[in-house]
Amino acid sequence: MNPFGPSRPEVAILQLK
Repeated sequence: MNPFGPSRPEVAILQLK
């Protein structure tokens, strides 16, 4: 459910925190 999508792998890492 990430609005950033796969285009932002860096953001996905931040969400994991």
